[in-house]
Amino acid sequence: METKLNSTINRSQLFFLIIKTQIGIGLLSLPSKIQSSAKGDAWISVLVAGAAIQLLLIVYWQLLKKYPNHTLSEITVRVFGAYIGKTLNLIYYVFFTLFSY
Repeated sequence: METKLNSTINRSQLFFLIIKTQIGIGLLSLPSKIQSSAKGDAWISVLVAGAAIQLLLIVYWQLLKKYPNHTLSEITVRVFGAYIGKTLNLIYYVFFTLFSY
């Protein structure tokens, strides 16, 4: 019997992969690293950062539902216009290039 593997993931799989990654990093490793420098006040920074990321994920999710066949770069240009959208895309590209460097 021959099985065919699908090499792509759908949006819901990507969404849950991001959530699982956040739980792994945010809840298990990040507090211990922050605790070493912030002492007893580390919990509030983790809580605020987690809430901000969840809000950002909801915004991304709603945008992807509204523009199902577009990339994030295309959505940015459509939502913010050509000038601001391309500027935001450039900021994204520079940030992720520097982050990966």
